[in-house]
Amino acid sequence: MRATNTFSVKGYVIVRVLDAKTRKELYRYETPNVICTGFKTAVSKLLVNSETNADPVANQLYAIGAGDGTDVPDSSDTALSGTHLSTRKAFYTRGYNVGGVAGLSEITTIFENADDNQPTGVYYQEVALFTKGSMTTDQLMVARQLHAPIHKDSSIALEYTWRIQITLPS
Repeated sequence: MRATNTFSVKGYVIVRVLDAKTRKELYRYETPNVICTGFKTAVSKLLVNSETNADPVANQLYAIGAGDGTDVPDSSDTALSGTHLSTRKAFYTRGYNVGGVAGLSEITTIFENADDNQPTGVYYQEVALFTKGSMTTDQLMVARQLHAPIHKDSSIALEYTWRIQITLPS
């Protein structure tokens, strides 16, 4: 009998609502995410990218997007579903083999008023993880999730931490 190795991907997102001045945690929510088909495409392109002059980092995890969409996450999702709010921001921290766990990647970004183009007075309730792409096109959504609506105003900052783990059977 021939041995076969397969791997699985799982992950979760941590949403933290912080006091904008003190950074005190006001609310925390953790939930598993939905891995999207874009993850498979990104991994395939990391292994073998047949596109001419392709940027080798275009398919690395790069940004977290947030919005006001309420569509239930599905593995076929390719974009945030929000109609009034859809914004993306590059990570401010990232790491792999986090805590010594092989295959565990973690990325974090924060949406705060000091940032350009970060709307206030709106409700954030969806979040997604994207590859870099060319920064204006070709970004692939690799995971998505909904969370309770959070009214974003000048008194709070939203911090999203995403963990993705690739595991092999033992």
